Amino acid sequence: MEKKEFRVLMKHYILMKKSAADTKKWLDECYPDSAPGEATIRMWFAKFRTGHMSTEDDERSGRPKEADTDENVKKIHKIILNDRKVKLLEIADTLKISKEHVGHIIHEYLDMRKLCAKWVPRELTIDQKQQPMLKLNELGFELLPHPPYSPDLAPSDFFLFSDLKRMLVGKKFKSNEEVIAETEAYFEAKNKSYYKNGFKKMEDRYNLRWKLIGNAGARKKQATGKRRKEEKQKRYLSPAGTKTKWKIGNKTRIPVCKNNFIAITKVGRTRLANIVSKIHAGDPIEDRRGGDRKSGHSIDKKNKVRDFISNLKASESHYGRKKSRRLYLNCKLNIKKLHQIYCDQIKDDLYRVSFAMFRRVFVNEFNIGFKSPSSDVCSTCALLDQKIKTLPSGSMERINFMTQKRIHKLRANAFYAYMKEKTDESVCSLCFDLQQIQQLPKTNIQDAYYLRQLNFYSLCITSLDGKTPTFYTWSEEQAGKGSTEISSALHSHLRTMNLKGIKTLRLFFDGCVAQNKNNINLQMLLHFLYSSNNADIQEIQLYFPVRGHSFLPADRVFGRVEKILRKSVTIISKEQHYEIYKNIEAVKVMGVDWELLNTKSLNRFFKNLS
Repeated sequence: MEKKEFRVLMKHYILMKKSAADTKKWLDECYPDSAPGEATIRMWFAKFRTGHMSTEDDERSGRPKEADTDENVKKIHKIILNDRKVKLLEIADTLKISKEHVGHIIHEYLDMRKLCAKWVPRELTIDQKQQPMLKLNELGFELLPHPPYSPDLAPSDFFLFSDLKRMLVGKKFKSNEEVIAETEAYFEAKNKSYYKNGFKKMEDRYNLRWKLIGNAGARKKQATGKRRKEEKQKRYLSPAGTKTKWKIGNKTRIPVCKNNFIAITKVGRTRLANIVSKIHAGDPIEDRRGGDRKSGHSIDKKNKVRDFISNLKASESHYGRKKSRRLYLNCKLNIKKLHQIYCDQIKDDLYRVSFAMFRRVFVNEFNIGFKSPSSDVCSTCALLDQKIKTLPSGSMERINFMTQKRIHKLRANAFYAYMKEKTDESVCSLCFDLQQIQQLPKTNIQDAYYLRQLNFYSLCITSLDGKTPTFYTWSEEQAGKGSTEISSALHSHLRTMNLKGIKTLRLFFDGCVAQNKNNINLQMLLHFLYSSNNADIQEIQLYFPVRGHSFLPADRVFGRVEKILRKSVTIISKEQHYEIYKNIEAVKVMGVDWELLNTKSLNRFFKNLS
C-alpha cells in the first residue's frame, strides 16, 4: 500500500474523531508489514488539525532531475545499438551529461552490462600438433625445444608489439577485416632492416641476461656453501657459547648457560623459549596446569539457555481432558530448530552452546513438548486462514477475511462466556453429549478384528462442573443413535430431577442436526413442560456452540472414561462396560432404567419450527 493511501486513511480517521493511538493500532492489525510509524501518524494528524487537508507532500526546493529523462534514455539506447564498443565518456560528451548519469541509465533503465572477452591458452590435440610439425619438416626449419603446450612463443617484450600499439592508438575499426588490413599494410611498409635490427637486439639482450643470471647463480651457490660450513662449525661449539639471562628473586638478571639450565631443570626447549619470550614482552606468567576451566562458563551458558526456553510462548494441550503441567509448542518447531534460533539470537560467541547441551537442558529441566498437527480444526478457521495467507498484505479482500475470522471467533467465545456466566439458584444448567462409539467385543485376538463388531452407545448428561454425570447406555441391537434416542434419554433425565424452584432451564449441547438441533428435541421439551408438574419453569434456553469450537464439560467426563478403557485390554460384554462407567458415576441402562419413547409422533400436537 502506498504512502498516499495511508494518508487518506489517516484523514478519514481524524474526521471520525479518532485518536492517533487508535489509528496506529488499527493500521498495525490490518497492515502489519507496511503500516507507517507512530511518529509519521502523529505528524499527519497535527497537519490535518491545522487545516491542511491535502495528502500530497509539500514541494521542496532543489535541482530537479534533468538527466534521467525518456529522451536521454532513447538517445543512449540508439548510440549503443549503433556502436556497442562506445565508451561512457563519449556518450556523456555527446549528450552533455555526467558519466555517472550515463552509467545509471544504462544499468537501471536499459538493463545492460558490459562484457569483456579474453583469449586464454588451450591445449592442442594430437592432430593439431602433428600438422604444424609436418609443415615445418617440409620447409626444412629447425625446431627449437620449448615448454610443452605453449602456443604463444613470442615474449611479452617482442619488438613488434610496442610499435604496433603506438600505431593503433586512437584509431577505430568497425570490423575485423579493417583491423587485419591495417595491420598488414603497416608491416608491408617496413623494410628488411627493421626486422633484422629487431631480432639482433633481442639476441643481444638474451645473451646479456644469461650472463648476469649465470654469475649470480654461481655467487649464490658459493655463499650458500660457506654459510652451511659456518653453521656446522657453530653447532659443535661449547655449550657456554649459548647463554641467556635469568632473574633470581628481585635481583638483576644474570647470564646462565642455556643447555646447562635445561639439563639441570629438565625443562623442554620450547617451554623455556615461551617463558623467555613472555619475560621480554612483559607478560605475566601464570600456572595454567589443572583446574576447572569450563564449569564456570557452562553455568553462564546454561542460564542463558534456561532464560531462552522460559521465554518461549507455550500453551496447554487442546486435547487434554484435565489441566496438566506439561506445555506444548508449535508443531512446526523441534529441539534442533530451537537451538538454531537460540544461536542466531546470541550475539556473544561466549554463550553459544552445542546442540547436546541445549537438548540436555530442554529435556531434563523443562516439561515442554511439541503439539501434534491438529486433527479437529474448525473448517471455517482453516478456510479463512488459507485465504488470508494467499492474499497480499493490505488488500481489501484480506482485511474482509480477517474481519470474518474475528467475528467467527467472537461468536465461538460467546458460547463459552454464556457457559461460565454466574447464575442464581433459580437457574439450572445441563450439558449432554454422545460419546464416541465403542466396539463390542474389544479384544486383541486377530480373528475378531475381521468380524463384525457391535456398537455400544453412551449419552452423558452432566452439570456444567462435570461432577455429577449420568450415563444413558444402549447397544446397536436395541436402537440407533438418532434424535429419538437422545430425546428419550433427556426426557427420562429431566423427569428424575428435582426442579422445584427452578425458573430457567439452560441446555448446552453441540449443533448436530441429526441428533440434537432438530424439531424432535424441541417438541419433547414442550411436551415435558405440559405433562410434568414443574409449574415453576418459565423458560428453557438452548445453546449451540459454533461448529468446530464445541468443547463441552461432557468431553472432560469422557476423558476420564477413556483413560480407564485404554487400560482394559479385553471387553466382551455390555456388563463390563456398565462396571467401567459405574467407576465414574451413575449408569442408566435402556430397557431397565429408562425406555425408548416415540418422540417423533409429537409432531401431531406441536408445530414444526422452520
